[in-house]
Amino acid sequence: MVNFNFMFTFDETLEDGEMKHYREGSSFEQSIARLFERAGFKVKLNSRDYGFEIDVLAEKLGKTICVECKDRRYTNVGALIYEWDSKGNRSGINKAVLAIGGEEVSDENIYYAKRLGVAVWDRKEINRLSLLDNKQLSNELNYILKLSFGSYVKHIFSHILNSIFKVILFLLFAFALLYYGFYLFKYFRGGI
Repeated sequence: MVNFNFMFTFDETLEDGEMKHYREGSSFEQSIARLFERAGFKVKLNSRDYGFEIDVLAEKLGKTICVECKDRRYTNVGALIYEWDSKGNRSGINKAVLAIGGEEVSDENIYYAKRLGVAVWDRKEINRLSLLDNKQLSNELNYILKLSFGSYVKHIFSHILNSIFKVILFLLFAFALLYYGFYLFKYFRGGI
């Protein structure tokens, strides 16, 4: 079995030679953050962006995923599922993920989490995900977290519409400025 706590180095050399340092969070949180980064997510560790601490905050395609990481045994998984479903609903986060590294999660808790829409990853699932290559991992996380091609198209389409709207507003403003500027020019020259 793979020990996911030590699968990733925490000082990583990027393609341009720059060093990337993970300064916050436990090694387990850093491992989970690295999974999301490999899949193309923008990641923050120990974020308080939503008024409470989120171990790993991951964003992609306009969707926000919060991950609560527990790397110890005897975690009350049922209570965590309820807590993070509630936090996710109150804050408008798209998906809550519980990463439980210290134990396997019971079928009962997995069923409860699915009913509420919370993803639960136990150590077997985390190990499975960590062994995938980047493309497979991205596809798998998109599927698990319901980030479909349709949501990508909607996200891009909304940005395009927003850009078009800004261009139209700019053109209207420029036209109004030219029209009224010409009118004021003629007025002050005594032409009207």
